[in-house]
Parts: sequence; structure tokens; C-alpha cells
Amino acid sequence: MKTLSEIVIALAQILCIDGDRSGNFLRIENAIIEAKSKKAEIIVFPESCILGWINPEAHTRATAIPGTDSEILCQLAKKYKVAINIHCRDAFDEVFEVLESEKSD
Repeated sequence: MKTLSEIVIALAQILCIDGDRSGNFLRIENAIIEAKSKKAEIIVFPESCILGWINPEAHTRATAIPGTDSEILCQLAKKYKVAINIHCRDAFDEVFEVLESEKSD
């Protein structure tokens, strides 16, 4: 049994291109391959790296969780036998923002 001191965690810094979902997933997979080659068991990715941080279309292009994007991430985690920590800008983010703005009215 492993102890916490024996778990390797990788912080993946990748180029996230706004709106380039397929390219960003390719870069995510490449980062997983690199981290796995260095024995990483948990890989942490930047926030909103699937659709980009400042992408104005993120809310309309986001998928629900569970959904297409989360399924791809699950498949990658299973394929490489790693845990992935990534913020998915899902379609529900917009609902929460609307609710928060209604509170302040």
C-alpha cells in the first residue's frame, strides 16, 4: 500500500487555445503521456483548458456533466490509468451565474 508521500502529482501547463476543443484535448492527452512517463498518478490541469479561459462562446459550447467532454476525460484517465483534475466549464455554470446575479438585484 502506498503512502501519501509516494504519490506523484503532476501540474500540467499546456497551451489552451480559445475554442479549439479538439486541439486542446490533444494537448491534454500529450501532457498526460508526458506526466505518466514521469510516473505521475494524479495530473492537475489549468482551469477552463478545454474551451479556453477567455472564450466568449464557452457557455454556449460547453457540454453538460456527464457529457461529451467529461466522457473523453474519463476515457483518457482509464487509458493511461491516472487521475485527472480539470475544471470543466459545463453548461450549468451559466445557470449559477444567473442565480448569483438575481441575488444581488
